[in-house]
Amino acid sequence: MKKITAKLATMMVAAAFIAMPCLLKAETPEELLKRMKPKSEALKSWEMKMENSMKSQFMETKGTISTIAKRDGDTVKSYSEMTSETKMQGLPEPQKSASKMVSDGSTLWVEMKMGDKVTVMKSPYKVDPTSVEAMADLLKEGKWEVKPQETIDGEACSVLSGTTGQPPQQITTTYWMSDKTGHPVKIVVSGGPMGENVTKVTSFKENPAIDDSKFAYTPPAGAEVMDTSALGRRPDAMAPKSAAPK
Repeated sequence: MKKITAKLATMMVAAAFIAMPCLLKAETPEELLKRMKPKSEALKSWEMKMENSMKSQFMETKGTISTIAKRDGDTVKSYSEMTSETKMQGLPEPQKSASKMVSDGSTLWVEMKMGDKVTVMKSPYKVDPTSVEAMADLLKEGKWEVKPQETIDGEACSVLSGTTGQPPQQITTTYWMSDKTGHPVKIVVSGGPMGENVTKVTSFKENPAIDDSKFAYTPPAGAEVMDTSALGRRPDAMAPKSAAPK
């Protein structure tokens, strides 16, 4: 019996030494994104629904987001609709708002509606904010690390977390990225004056058929349009302009 026990102990020690290099060499944020990139780029289109909540000292917001997106070579076209209800300190009634985000792969339109007022912002669109490329840019600032894998609603996820800024303005951002699709299924941003912001994917459909007409946009008549793509070229570039009547 002693010989068997000693043999088992020797085998366990040997196994530990074999596994040690793997344990010592944790995946870096750059390696994680490199692993996720081909999974993300394999998707040609997707449709997803999300829930969003934000809570700070002065207000609380809850909302929903519906998005369709289509990959066209190196660019991503997308259309999103968002609705939210915000309870603000000092106001008796919650404030409801609705917005749209439309991109044809080169221009991003953001339409915001509160009450009867509609404001539209136009800006250049360079990269899908949920893409690996966008996350790679985030690594240039702050301190990022790969945390132990977790499961979100049955989906195995790799976890990337980083902090930027200094207390009391320090912000911590954490992404739970699907090991299947490479897309974030949950994002939490916390710290600073905005409190905590949580976005969670509630449904995700891979490669649905989407017509390109979904990504065309014209500002509604009478909307105030702010063109940020002209920023820096003229002193009046950021001045709001009314959309022409249709």
